[in-house]
Amino acid sequence: MAETNNEALLISLLWVCISIFLADIYIYYLFNKLASLYNQKSQFMMLQQEKNLQTKYYNELENKYTEYRQLAHDINRHLGILDELYSNGHLNEAEEYATQIKKMMDSSKIAVHTNNKIINILVNDKIDTAQRNDIEFIYNCEDTALSFIDDIDLTIILSNLLDNAFEECMNNKAEHNTINLCICQINNFNIINLTNTCYTPPQLNHNRYLSTKAGHSGIGMINVENTVKKYNGSFMSEFKDHLFTTQITFTQML
Repeated sequence: MAETNNEALLISLLWVCISIFLADIYIYYLFNKLASLYNQKSQFMMLQQEKNLQTKYYNELENKYTEYRQLAHDINRHLGILDELYSNGHLNEAEEYATQIKKMMDSSKIAVHTNNKIINILVNDKIDTAQRNDIEFIYNCEDTALSFIDDIDLTIILSNLLDNAFEECMNNKAEHNTINLCICQINNFNIINLTNTCYTPPQLNHNRYLSTKAGHSGIGMINVENTVKKYNGSFMSEFKDHLFTTQITFTQML
């Protein structure tokens, strides 16, 4: 009888131990699941914050672009006023008016004209940045069939690529920095290719290059990749010979 009781007690203790062990495993699983969900939520919030910043950036640049278009629309009226001032002998007033027009043109000049508003806005903005920071900015922007990409999505792609390239060139303290942007169409493919000098080798994490900037975790580039995938495009980046290259390819939408 005693032996039977001892066996029952041992079996009970064994089941208790097994139950505690299984409970520990389940609790560990729950903690990992919660931690994963928290990380996913944090990353999602950072991605959304980045998208909101890109939307704000786009709106600011679009306002600048709208000002230029308004000025271009009114240029004939301005020329008519100048002609009238000169014809009536008001030379001083004419010269002052011409100076004001020149200032307005200089503050809203656009050097790139394509069939895509977003390309025009972003590239022209970076032309000014390049001139202020002594960066050689080479750009070849053709008319391409990118109208299938929403304006905000194209802003996310281009602004992140350009911002990263310009920040690297402005911070690396090299004697000469070059950024080369090519937006073109080859056969049935629309291609965005950006190359910039890069003297700090970026780190790789899960086949993705991390930002070399302190405090940055590559959220911007994750947004770019996700946006490219949204349109079934391909994304490639490479670091070689102090050059960082990113190429995005979309199959032409028919």
